[in-house]
Amino acid sequence: MWRKVELLGYPKYQIYQHHEMFSFTLDSLLLADYIRIRKDVKNILDLGTGNGVIPIYLTLKTEAKITGIEVQEDVYKMALANVLENKLKAQITLVLGDLHQLNCYPLKSYDLISANPPYFKVTKKSNLNLSPYKQIAKHELMVTLESLLKTVSKLLKNGGYFYLIYFPERLKECFNLLEKYQLEPKRMRLVYPNQAKKANHVLLEIKKSPAKGGLIIEAPLYIYQGDKWSDEVLKIYNCGSDNNAIE
Repeated sequence: MWRKVELLGYPKYQIYQHHEMFSFTLDSLLLADYIRIRKDVKNILDLGTGNGVIPIYLTLKTEAKITGIEVQEDVYKMALANVLENKLKAQITLVLGDLHQLNCYPLKSYDLISANPPYFKVTKKSNLNLSPYKQIAKHELMVTLESLLKTVSKLLKNGGYFYLIYFPERLKECFNLLEKYQLEPKRMRLVYPNQAKKANHVLLEIKKSPAKGGLIIEAPLYIYQGDKWSDEVLKIYNCGSDNNAIE
């Protein structure tokens, strides 16, 4: 059954979730917050939009048109309900479809693309979650890192930007594929659970450009201060400083 929750510190927005599906997590909001939307951005594409939380969050930053692509029909229906619930139909368009079918879209048609893709390769040792929704969201069953970047390169305008959240363990592979598809990393920020643990995510700003170099490594982002969210995470969630961390 769907349940409706507030987008935490943004009571303006109500978000439908489902316990069997892959509900939005901090990853999605970290990515949405990291995205810089320049004044000339008119068309935004979110790949694997889930229940639509990234497009909805981005409406706090821009009036640009946003398209969200989701391959799972039940999840797509939930995203559509979220867009309608928050009266964002005029700004957000949702498409039910496979990322690999997007080659029929106009090439170089988007100013900005975002993705919070599956992080895990599928191997014989893969411990796939029992929920088929979560299998697709977490594991490269329907999209691989290379197929994602290949599609982004085709759809992104020259000079446009792609924003990605990913696992640091796969950065070398990611950088090699970015070069293959003429996508150049420009900003990178490592995300740590706290100051005592290793980074478990990385945020990337990537430009569609043949020009090489110019990567900026930004200050680390820490999720926790003690047993509470850090001030920066509280700011992303638009919460007060006395909020405890929520799993």
